Amino acid sequence: AGARADLDEAVRRQENYPWAFAERSRARRDLGDLAGAFDDLAAAARGDSKYRWAEHPSQAAKAYAALERAGRRDGRAWAWRGQAALDAGDAAGAQSSLRRALTLLAKGELRGWARTWLAEALIKERRAKEAQVLLSAAVREAPRYAPAHALLGGALALLGRRAEGEAALSRALSLDPRAAWSWAWRAELRTARGDKDGARSDLTEALNLDPNYADARRLAETLEKADG
Repeated sequence: AGARADLDEAVRRQENYPWAFAERSRARRDLGDLAGAFDDLAAAARGDSKYRWAEHPSQAAKAYAALERAGRRDGRAWAWRGQAALDAGDAAGAQSSLRRALTLLAKGELRGWARTWLAEALIKERRAKEAQVLLSAAVREAPRYAPAHALLGGALALLGRRAEGEAALSRALSLDPRAAWSWAWRAELRTARGDKDGARSDLTEALNLDPNYADARRLAETLEKADG
């Protein structure tokens, strides 16, 4: 009880800091308060999309199991279950849960997020057209959710619509410049159209955020060799 009270106070004092909501969400989940956990995690993800139901992919299966207690007609539970299954590498489970969520959720932010996560699963299977349709709807329902715009950029690029893809990635970066992968994806598109200076700038940002980002480092080395 004392720890929970401390988290409540942290949220009250630091309501603009997503980590406080994320910590309280985990505490509520552990106590079986899934409705409260959903609310807090949504608040955390709204501030920083890195916050997901599972703290790390290695914990995704356990986090997924915690949602078994939720009601079968709770769209929020199906959405977060789908995200956790995606992080656990269960593509079929993710798609099934997220499609179920879309039938239960009312139009709005979380449904936009669910569309985004479903599209993420489809992009991994190279089903770019299906993903693009979902993401075009997602950016209307959740216009401030940066991953929706970034993944839309990726889907458009896979469809050969590179200029539109770059524009979508630029929109994503204007919403959240902390996503190394968005910088790296835009760098690839800038490289493809010959904007090497722009690509280098993007790769610098990506590697500053994530020095271990192998794909970004490889592209940076390729550009350096091309200049040499």
